[in-house]
Amino acid sequence: MKINVDGLNNVRKATCRLSGVPVSVFLATGHSSSERVTQEFPVGNPVFNEDDYPKGSLTGQFNVFGFSKTEEHNVETVFLLVDEKTEISQSLVHVHITESTDETGTIVVNVEASTPEKLPDVEQEDGSDSGFNADVDQWGKEENTEFPL
Repeated sequence: MKINVDGLNNVRKATCRLSGVPVSVFLATGHSSSERVTQEFPVGNPVFNEDDYPKGSLTGQFNVFGFSKTEEHNVETVFLLVDEKTEISQSLVHVHITESTDETGTIVVNVEASTPEKLPDVEQEDGSDSGFNADVDQWGKEENTEFPL
């Protein structure tokens, strides 16, 4: 799964939901069931576009009991922004599905989609860029300890 995101610099965490996924497979026949569910999985590994910051992409991987390229699949992503408070849910657009087979014979389904609009700019929590918001003054007195090797 690859999601093209405008405003990737504002994303702390993202979860994707893909609808139309078979709930099970019949072992005797190898066919997937007709009952469909929505599968949720995390996406991450942010990669920014070199020539078009703050646009970029997130990727994720998931396993399913089968997948139909001809059925309607809705892709929704929930973004937690860097302020740790704002949560944005977007139904993705330009969903493109391709299928291939890897060297072991496993069928690989690739889904690529895009956010419909730019994610809003927000200030990071406590104005920190690192996500590690500790105040060193609260750590107490520094102690040096030797460790035998």
